[in-house]
Amino acid sequence: MFDLSTLLALLGASIALALLPGPSSMLILSRSISGGRVVGLATCLGSLVGSLGVVLAAALGLSALLMASDLAFGVVKIAGAVYLVYIGIRTLLDKHGLAAHAVAPITPRQAFVQGLLTDLLNPKTALFFTAFLPQFIHHERGLVTLQFIVLGFITVGVLVIYATTLAISASSVRAWLLRHPGFVRVQSRIVGCLFIGLGLRLALARRE
Repeated sequence: MFDLSTLLALLGASIALALLPGPSSMLILSRSISGGRVVGLATCLGSLVGSLGVVLAAALGLSALLMASDLAFGVVKIAGAVYLVYIGIRTLLDKHGLAAHAVAPITPRQAFVQGLLTDLLNPKTALFFTAFLPQFIHHERGLVTLQFIVLGFITVGVLVIYATTLAISASSVRAWLLRHPGFVRVQSRIVGCLFIGLGLRLALARRE
């Protein structure tokens, strides 16, 4: 279905995309540090399921709806923005930072749901796949929807490999962070502000 040059170009673009900071990578990093490796990997799994859902929805026309309808885009956008700001505010209000999570850590199930919702409630993700993947699709080969899904899954696979590496690396420094509460408090404030900033940025996003 695809030639080698197309796959190599897609892999290169996907790797570059993975290195760009976004809501999902920030959430995975934060949860891996606060909850440890299992929680971090659960967040990755939620992000994976959410991303695969977005790819399927985009292939079946959700992106076209979001691009055509101001109301649909606005509803999904505001829901996603509110959720990101909510995570940010909760992080800022946590007086104990990671030390609190050490006593009562977030469960893997909760982390999974957070990862899932962070991807599903970001309309820019669906629009991105719609803008990004068609350049690798060859209409003359037919089965355009299938090509879109396969290319989307490959892209998500690259993102998940990066996210998993990020989760494992971040969780490995958790013990050191818990021994340095001052640094932990600063880290919590930074992460909280970043999530609020990402939420506000999404709230101001326009259809492109």
